[in-house]
Amino acid sequence: MKNLFSGLLLILALGCGDSGTKAPEEKAKEQSKGNITVEPALPSTVSNTLGPFKIEELTREQWFGVYSDKKKVGFQKLWARKETVNGKPMLVVELGLDMALPTPEGARLRVRKLNHFELETPHGLVYALDSEEVKGTDGKSVINQIEARRTDNGMEIAVSEKGITQKHVVEGLAGSALEEFAVEAWLRKRGPVKGESHEMELTDLQKRKRVKRTATVERERTLRLLGKEVEVRVVKITDSDGKSTVVAYGPDDLTTVSMHLPDLGLVLRQETKEQALGRTGN
Repeated sequence: MKNLFSGLLLILALGCGDSGTKAPEEKAKEQSKGNITVEPALPSTVSNTLGPFKIEELTREQWFGVYSDKKKVGFQKLWARKETVNGKPMLVVELGLDMALPTPEGARLRVRKLNHFELETPHGLVYALDSEEVKGTDGKSVINQIEARRTDNGMEIAVSEKGITQKHVVEGLAGSALEEFAVEAWLRKRGPVKGESHEMELTDLQKRKRVKRTATVERERTLRLLGKEVEVRVVKITDSDGKSTVVAYGPDDLTTVSMHLPDLGLVLRQETKEQALGRTGN
C-alpha cells in the first residue's frame, strides 16, 4: 500500500534499540516468510520504565497545527496512554491527522495510526493499525490500511487497498516500544551536540521487514510556542528511502514541539487544542 504521507508518521515509527535483528526476505507471495534469527524471550515482568524514561513521562496528549506555505490546512493529535487491553497492561500510542490535500477537488486526508505495546518487558508490539482515508467533495472515500497482529513466531499483516485485502505472515518480525521512542532515548542518554548522528533499526510494517533510519542533530535554537520561548534541539530523521523529517524536541528531549516535512512542504507546530482545531495558529 502506498503511504501518501509516510513522513508524517515518522514521529510514531521512530528508530529503534540496536537489536541487531536480521531483516526477513520479502517474498512476492501471500504467505511471506523471513529468515530472522529469533532471540530467546526475555523474562516477562511489568516495568514502570522504558529505556531512560518513566512510563508516566511517555503518556501525553498533544495537538499540532498543520501548515502549507504558512496557511493552515489541518491538525494532528497525538495520544500516549496506559490502558488495559485484553487483561494486559499496555502503552497505547495513537495519532490522528485531518488535513486538506493540495488538489483542485478539495479532497481531505485522514490518517489514523494506532500501536499497542506491552508494559511487560521487552515492551513488544502486540497490535498495529495504519489507516488512510482520502475523502472527496462528493462524499466518496478511498480507504487503505495496514493491520498487524503479533503471532507466536512473528507478525500477521493484513494489507487492504481499494477494497482488496491480502494477508502476509512474516516469521521472526517483531516491534517494540523501545523502537518507538529510540530518538528521544538517544537524546536523553547521550545529550548529543550538533553534527552527531545515530543509526537505528525498526520494523516497517508496510515493507514487512526491518529498515534503517538515521537521526542527526542539526542545531539548537529557541522557538516561541504556546506563548513562551522554548529551547529546542533540532534533529533530522532520514529513512532508508532518503525521505526526511526535521523534528524539534523540547528541553526534556522527549516532547515534540514542531516537525518540518520538506518533501511535502508541510510544517507541524505544537498548539493548544483550540488553536489546532481552529483556522489560525498561535
